[in-house]
Amino acid sequence: MVSILCSAMLMHMCGMPFGEHYINSHFDCTDDCIEPCEHPLRRFLKVYMMADRYDCPTIRRAVVPLVNEQLEEHISPHVGDSFQDLSGEIVQITAELCGPDSSQLADPFLRRSLFDWLAYNFDVCIQEPSFRSAIGQGILLDARLTATLLLKLGKQIKDSRSHSRERSFRPESSIGSSIFGP
Repeated sequence: MVSILCSAMLMHMCGMPFGEHYINSHFDCTDDCIEPCEHPLRRFLKVYMMADRYDCPTIRRAVVPLVNEQLEEHISPHVGDSFQDLSGEIVQITAELCGPDSSQLADPFLRRSLFDWLAYNFDVCIQEPSFRSAIGQGILLDARLTATLLLKLGKQIKDSRSHSRERSFRPESSIGSSIFGP
């Protein structure tokens, strides 16, 4: 897989833009992959990490819209079951980019983009057991991003309450229950 990623980066540098040319953005299982077929998000993450390591900003900028497209087309809450099928992969990728043990990137644009998607779709993501588990274990987001997410969610709640007149607190029926599980 590394040779394919290097080839993609070299093709990009030689005028075959990553993501704009079919040969340089769609890897097939018939390619000389070291690993079996993996989700395009995983491949795009590897391309981004390699471009970050070798300081190739043009390919980094080309990868981010492709990741966003994959998130919207294949994992968006509008799709339904495909989101459930791939939520584990998204948890792993999010933890690799945004978690407490994530790599320090020279260019954090993909990290910000993935976090913005997560914050926007948090109401759907939190319904998936893999997301709840990762959040409960503290492996999905680092401390700074967790605080940022809480601030965004707090603002959304405040905004939604300001639009409705009813502001009553309704505690959960079972004391001690948690959205993160038992």
